[in-house]
Amino acid sequence: MKLRNLLPSAAAIISLSSVWAQESTEESFIPNYTAASAYGSWTDSADFDGGGNIGMYELSTTADLPVIMRDNFKLTAGIRYRFNSIDFDETDTVFSSQSLDLHRLEIPANLWIDHGSWKFWLRLQPGVMSDFEDIGSDALTITALGLASYQFSEKLSVAGGIYYSQDLGEDRILPALGLIWRPSPQWSLALTAPRFQIAYAPSRKWLLTLNAYPSGGSWNIQDPDGEGQVDLNHSAIRTGIGIDHQIGDTPAWIFVDAGMQFLQELELDGSTESFSEDIDAAAFVNFGLKVRF
Repeated sequence: MKLRNLLPSAAAIISLSSVWAQESTEESFIPNYTAASAYGSWTDSADFDGGGNIGMYELSTTADLPVIMRDNFKLTAGIRYRFNSIDFDETDTVFSSQSLDLHRLEIPANLWIDHGSWKFWLRLQPGVMSDFEDIGSDALTITALGLASYQFSEKLSVAGGIYYSQDLGEDRILPALGLIWRPSPQWSLALTAPRFQIAYAPSRKWLLTLNAYPSGGSWNIQDPDGEGQVDLNHSAIRTGIGIDHQIGDTPAWIFVDAGMQFLQELELDGSTESFSEDIDAAAFVNFGLKVRF
């Protein structure tokens, strides 16, 4: 299985801990509902397997607004937008020394149900992923996630469910499994494969994390060597550390994550100039703002 095929499951699993959001987060000192966020991400330039190098940066904003908020029933709806830029520097590809501007716009809706030790999470997220030059049917995407979690004790919760995605003309159905262990209110260990996280909250205003997770994206773009649309896929594994800090007594939190990006691949599919190339490891930094309640 190519690394990029892990990305749909990553999209499901990275947010898996939201299943427990109705009672507490992994680190119970930290408020549990992130209503909005905005961040920037920079990845250092790295050598391209076929020659030359590439660099990347990303900007993203998210808002998940409450529609119905009750003790055991919550419904939210929102919008998510992500901009990616990939800069090619004398690569041996059809892009040579170009810069690609890529977009992903999605409209997520979430339903949470709390039933004692059982909790349920349903998510539906249609969207479009494209260079916005000429949007074809393969640029339209929809993802759906259904999860159930069971809390065995105050320290241990497990979850399982199904993740479905339809993007770039492909259907995928994947299992979603996870485990969160909280040895104390300040510490948690989350094994929500393929993501791994250790979190520590030394106080109510600080959160420290150690993370490993898949990264990347897919887009349906205009064929750089002809008519029609082609698919561009980027995949990687990120490992790093993160720091979140609350600004005064406000619901705003600043955060920064930094580390290394490994096992990078870039693939162009469907063009006469198609390619699949490895990219060397590179450093990355994420920084931004969250609004938590």
